[in-house]
Amino acid sequence: MPLLNAQKNALNLGSCLFGIPVYVHWSNLFLPLVALARDYPEPFISTFIVVLFGPALILMVLLHELGKVMVTRAYGGTVESIVLWPLGGLTVFGPQQGGASAELKIGIIGSFIHVPIIGILAGIYALLTGGDMSGFQVSSNASISRTMNGFAIGIVQQLYKLNVLIILSNLIIPTFPLDGGRIMGALFMKCGMATSTAAKITSS
Repeated sequence: MPLLNAQKNALNLGSCLFGIPVYVHWSNLFLPLVALARDYPEPFISTFIVVLFGPALILMVLLHELGKVMVTRAYGGTVESIVLWPLGGLTVFGPQQGGASAELKIGIIGSFIHVPIIGILAGIYALLTGGDMSGFQVSSNASISRTMNGFAIGIVQQLYKLNVLIILSNLIIPTFPLDGGRIMGALFMKCGMATSTAAKITSS
């Protein structure tokens, strides 16, 4: 799978997380480029899009992978590298103990880490809006006023939606490299299925 070839298809950020090599997959470039290409918005909106789908989204995905790194190490496993891509990242694991139970926890923790992130975003949004949470909804439209405070409110509002999207896509879609594939594979193994068979099903 091309996504797994981090050195070829991603930008190397160095070993900036517990000595683990971190890469940013080239697909991260498509989100801001596609958004900008839709109607070539004015500079203020262009900056908003680049910040949202650039460093802000990459930070969310990095935190997503950090949760899996911590659980993997807790089970005596190793992490060879992390590839950050828009739907949650890809952590390349080495040998670990714990079997199917460990695999299940690793699959769940990546999405669970977004729950406290959403809580923090809600707190920041409340501070920025003076307690008005009416715009902090998945269904709410983006509303960006031409001020620094409005810019920050818009970023927090959209990061909330992106975190919800990452949670749903990783838990609902049962295929590798999304966490849903790892969770499904772990459940297959807990039911007695061979690891190789479970891996083949969830990666197809």
